[in-house]
Amino acid sequence: VVDSTGSFTDICIGLPGSMADDVVLENSDLYKLGMNGFFNGGWVVGSSAYPLLDWLLVPYVQHNLTWTQHAFNEKISEIQKIAKDAFGRLKGRWRCLEKRTEVKLLDLPVVLGACCVLHNICEQYKEDFDPELAFELVDDE
Repeated sequence: VVDSTGSFTDICIGLPGSMADDVVLENSDLYKLGMNGFFNGGWVVGSSAYPLLDWLLVPYVQHNLTWTQHAFNEKISEIQKIAKDAFGRLKGRWRCLEKRTEVKLLDLPVVLGACCVLHNICEQYKEDFDPELAFELVDDE
């Protein structure tokens, strides 16, 4: 989960990358918090790969949307761009995330977590980031 400043506020590391997004969500602490009312009065924004829940907003996917539904999807898209850009900066800063790693599989969650923490420190202190280093993310939906 990425906040409005582009910092990671919740990460779920250790599940296989081939696992479907909704299954990863259901196995996360974030899901448990949400289902227990933690986000009462607030929401998390997700992609259409996730289920619509009381605390999880996702875009409309059907065709022929109403103007209101289209406007809602535009706002969702703006919010999702913050997360996509944050992941691009994360991967741009820590090039080890860009390719297969030589880190032992058991150590990989620690490396990923450390990269997220270091990213957050860079974001907090408004560390300059060369946009040319940004990693272009491909939407896999």
